[in-house]
Amino acid sequence: MNWLLVTAAVGAAVIAAGCGGGDDSSSAVTSSLGKTEFVEQANAACREARSGLRIKASAFLSGQSPDKPPQVRNADLAHFVLLPPIEVQIGGLEELIRRSDLPPAAAGRLEKILDVERNEIDIGATTLRFPSMTAVYRLFDKSAGLFRVFGLTSCANSPKPPVRLR
Repeated sequence: MNWLLVTAAVGAAVIAAGCGGGDDSSSAVTSSLGKTEFVEQANAACREARSGLRIKASAFLSGQSPDKPPQVRNADLAHFVLLPPIEVQIGGLEELIRRSDLPPAAAGRLEKILDVERNEIDIGATTLRFPSMTAVYRLFDKSAGLFRVFGLTSCANSPKPPVRLR
């Protein structure tokens, strides 16, 4: 249950990180974000949502039974440690999109990227066994590529394919 508290705290931090910066005039009800500010704040929110993930994963794995098959351990790690911050990330991005003054086409593209990522989360959440952690991260290859094209490199939840030197 500890991860629930961490997820909630990270979610609040993601939303809080996107707030502020407006002027104090009574005519300014909310501040809107242009694309550059949006990309900066979105990347920061995504980094914040995943901060400490290695420590959380290590702590989770140290509490797992050595008798548990590795494929099940990988799935449990995905379900309880890796997927919740991605869901928090989506919520933070949705909030930033609402506060932005991105052109409708750009906001629409981002919503579609988030839909792709939600689908990837659904697949991960219903998979009972993963042969490796690489297989978990590979689930997010499509949304990761789309995030990178949009400039949201910190929101890509799949590592770039490794460069192989020959």
